[in-house]
Amino acid sequence: MRKDHDMAGLHALKRALWQLESHLLRGRLSLAVGVRNFVRERITVQRAEEEIKRLLDRRDETFLELVRT
Repeated sequence: MRKDHDMAGLHALKRALWQLESHLLRGRLSLAVGVRNFVRERITVQRAEEEIKRLLDRRDETFLELVRT
């Protein structure tokens, strides 16, 4: 009986390890695609300045949202 219990535990552990590896692989693939898209997109100086200005204009709202959560 103990052997059956040990085998069930081993199978559960293998299944959990497989799920973890699968999750990590999906995460790595997602990161690779994200990095590829980030590097592929060119950002002009004008666009960077506009984005910085937009973020600075919203910083009070962003801070308050952060405090609320």
